[in-house]
Amino acid sequence: MKQQNANIMSEISSVKTKTGAMAMTISGLVSSVSGIQKQIYFSAGTVGDVSKQWSPQETIVFPHVTSNVGGGYDATSGVFTVPQNGVYVLFCSLATHSNGMIAKMVRNGSPLHGIAVSASDGQIDTGSNVVVVYLQKGDIVWIQQHSTGAFLWTIADAPLSTFSGFLLQ
Repeated sequence: MKQQNANIMSEISSVKTKTGAMAMTISGLVSSVSGIQKQIYFSAGTVGDVSKQWSPQETIVFPHVTSNVGGGYDATSGVFTVPQNGVYVLFCSLATHSNGMIAKMVRNGSPLHGIAVSASDGQIDTGSNVVVVYLQKGDIVWIQQHSTGAFLWTIADAPLSTFSGFLLQ
């Protein structure tokens, strides 16, 4: 009986040791998984559905969404809300056909970069800019018309003017 109790106690001790080691392994895995950044990226543009003159200081809306992983881009407002802290790459390209256009990429109400398009009457031209910037969760970024009203050039089936971004790290 004493030998049987000793064997049981030894077995319990062995199980405790293995359970402790497994708990440490699980804890390490949870920490590793928690450190993995989730993918965040979006791309949206204008197609034939945007044929209006943009007023000065108006937010340019890109309603044709190609991708929105992380759910940060709102196609109704044209605003990207940062879902996670990190370094982001943001890009905007604008196509216009009437007297050019000046716009700006804006973060929380402050300009990040400008975008200029120089087009003559009847001619189509594009302008673009890219920024690599640290953004915090909850920051908002949008493209804002700067100059006197301008038209974006659109075609029916493919975006020409686009607003895109992704989490770099």
